[in-house]
Amino acid sequence: MEKRVRKDHRNDVISDHEKQKTERDAIRSTHAERERRHILTTSRMTLNICIRQKDHGRWPSMTTFDPRRIERPDSSLMKYYVIMSILTGPGFFVLILPLFFKYETLKYRFDDEGMSMSWGILYRREIYLTYRRIQDIHLTRNIIQRWLGLATLTIQTASGSSGPEMSVEGILEAEPLRDYLYTKMRGAREHHEVKEQPHDEALTLLREIRDLIRSRA
Repeated sequence: MEKRVRKDHRNDVISDHEKQKTERDAIRSTHAERERRHILTTSRMTLNICIRQKDHGRWPSMTTFDPRRIERPDSSLMKYYVIMSILTGPGFFVLILPLFFKYETLKYRFDDEGMSMSWGILYRREIYLTYRRIQDIHLTRNIIQRWLGLATLTIQTASGSSGPEMSVEGILEAEPLRDYLYTKMRGAREHHEVKEQPHDEALTLLREIRDLIRSRA
């Protein structure tokens, strides 16, 4: 009789322990769900505030930069080519002709997936880079380029080449273009890394806020 009472008591203790554990798990699950809903609500509010600020024109003026408008180099690039050719002395005529034809045929194109650069008459060359392939971007200026308001953007990839994959010249808005390329490069990589992850609404909203703030900063 005494053994049966002890066994029943032990079963009651185990049952109470399991009930307490179940209650604790339920409380934790409720807290986690409340926290997720709070993050989701806060994210939506923040996103709405950012959109309203954008609509009321409270972002910096540089947000109007659109690389899709860039199709040809600025005319200052030809002046730069002439000056650099003159500085070579006797080699002026040897250098100026290919540089002249390069300037006349040089074209740029920027889209949502990547950028392209083409030039040449007899031997036309075209380079296309997706933003995901870009590894690093360098902006350089010599004295003459600073005087003319120009710069050179050299773009490195993981191709293994010692030189840059592309050199963008003749762009007056070199810094905004560099920042734009960095933003697209990071965005393309992050999109490639998370595209296989399960969809989460709160995480998606947070990424939209981050990308919106980065693009307007």
